[in-house]
Amino acid sequence: MGLPGNVYSVEDLSQAGVRRISVGASMARFAYGAFVEAAREISRDGTFSYAKHAISFSELEDFFRITTQ
Repeated sequence: MGLPGNVYSVEDLSQAGVRRISVGASMARFAYGAFVEAAREISRDGTFSYAKHAISFSELEDFFRITTQ
C-alpha cells in the first residue's frame, strides 16, 4: 500500500475483508526514490556506498523465475 501515513499489513487488509491488493505505482516510486538517493550520494559525497544494498543479477533472475512459474 503506497498511501502516505498509512501502513497496513496484508493481514490487516485481509481481516478488513479486502480480497485484492493493488500497490499501484508505490513500488515504482520506491525504486525511483532509491535511485535518486544513490544519485544524490554520488553527487553530494562522491561515494558509492549505496551499491552494498544492490541485488545481484542472479538474485534478480531467480526472483523473477520463481514468481512467474
